[in-house]
Amino acid sequence: MGRTAILKTVAVEQVLDSISPNDSEAIESLISLVEELLDGLESETEYPSEFVYWRLTGQRDKVPDEAIPGTLLRRELVVLVQRASALSPSSLERIEGGGLDLHEAAASIGVSVRTLQRWRDQGLVFRHILFPDGQVRLGVSHRALARYREQVPERFLQAARFSRIDAREEQKLLEETRRLMLEGASPNQAALEVASSSPRAHETIRQLIRRQRGERGPVMGAGGRVTSKERRLVLRAWDRGVPTDEVAHRLARSRGAIRRIAAEARADRLRTHRPSWMHLPVFENPEAERILLEAPQVREGPAPAHSRSISSILERGAEDSKVLEALLLPAMHLQRLVVARAIDSLVRTPSVGRLDRIETGFKRADILRLRVGQAVLGAALARVQHAEGAPLEELPPEGRMLRLVFCITVVDRMLDEFDPRARGELEPRLDRRVALETDKQIALQQRRGAPSASTAGRPVPEHLGALLSRLEPMRGILGLSPHLARRRARLDPGEQALLEARYGLEALRPQTIEQLAQAEGSSSRQITARLAHSIHELRAV
Repeated sequence: MGRTAILKTVAVEQVLDSISPNDSEAIESLISLVEELLDGLESETEYPSEFVYWRLTGQRDKVPDEAIPGTLLRRELVVLVQRASALSPSSLERIEGGGLDLHEAAASIGVSVRTLQRWRDQGLVFRHILFPDGQVRLGVSHRALARYREQVPERFLQAARFSRIDAREEQKLLEETRRLMLEGASPNQAALEVASSSPRAHETIRQLIRRQRGERGPVMGAGGRVTSKERRLVLRAWDRGVPTDEVAHRLARSRGAIRRIAAEARADRLRTHRPSWMHLPVFENPEAERILLEAPQVREGPAPAHSRSISSILERGAEDSKVLEALLLPAMHLQRLVVARAIDSLVRTPSVGRLDRIETGFKRADILRLRVGQAVLGAALARVQHAEGAPLEELPPEGRMLRLVFCITVVDRMLDEFDPRARGELEPRLDRRVALETDKQIALQQRRGAPSASTAGRPVPEHLGALLSRLEPMRGILGLSPHLARRRARLDPGEQALLEARYGLEALRPQTIEQLAQAEGSSSRQITARLAHSIHELRAV
């Protein structure tokens, strides 16, 4: 289990999400409840997810119905404490009975830190502690250590007879395993063979091999450091819905390692594309998110793809322009603010559910940006028609698309530059600002001798949906690309509806995996698998 292991069950992940990051008392109460539950846990028993959620929160909220084996639940509870304590680490003085960091605890018992980490897999509770030197480190409380000693005293007796591997013995073991691997044995087979004639355990020798190979770079079949190429491959496979088993087989890594690499790569991508926003006075209202983001006019999606003609876009834009400054524009900036703050709080390896919620928020911010852009697109088109001296409908299709490209380029830039806080005598409304900028760009092109609204040298999209996707900067990264969206008719009706709800198509608001699972009466894993299969089908030629 890594330092930032991922929770594998939805119920325990929902417990973590229910905690306020700044509520240290609630976190301490949760840790106490987890320790009580661990005391009576039986490995052979399966525990209903609703029971686990109720024991840890005291609430009977609806959670996906699943039976959690005792061995898995023990691991999940340990990870839960580690993650929860990281939200608001308690000082050493506040922990009942005190505690030790991992190196101090290992030295006091006479084992290695690696051994302690293996004990964590078996129920030893670690937590983040603020030590007197001002540093937050992973440690273990004396109470948790005493409880674990009572449960498995034999491990502590074995630790007393433990001797560390010195440099000479380590070199000898590595030479023997290297010889066997050159003869064709796998790292695991070599470790097993050497362990059969050595006082050291198979796992000890296997870890020696992995540590040495990790220092020299990745080795097939022996883990090792993750290269940037592997990270790109895993992330691309995740986006394309490639099963984890296939990726794990390709890279000779475990499924857990692939999921961890994917989570870290997705988190890094979100950090790279962290959105900017403009803080408006209305955000100071404690109910701002409910008032703005949950308003019926804001929850609607863009116009359905089948009705995305220029006239339908302008008609929908005229409707949105009525609530542009009061709702849509503030909601867009607030949604981007919510996403940015969530990205700032990401740990190195976030949970899949947390990443999904942030990515869904990003999709919602993009859709709001698209709707704001469509609401003012008519102002830009009107200025182009005035400069041309004729309606756009009288132009040939290619000329019409060229003008649209020009107008959308202007609108796209204005969405990032327009500051609603400067509204007043010096800053007109957004639609008027777009009209002024369109006139300016037309004049500049005419001065250079180019036709008005020219986009010379740029490829002209053949489909209106691809053109409008320029107003959704993250669609090509997190969303469903226009050409794949047009293929979704090949899916079964149920899978098509699921895909549309996930990505906010057909005037729908993008939904998280958890929301889709609740609506379908299914589990998050099943929904993820269905979506991955659908995307794989869409990409098939």
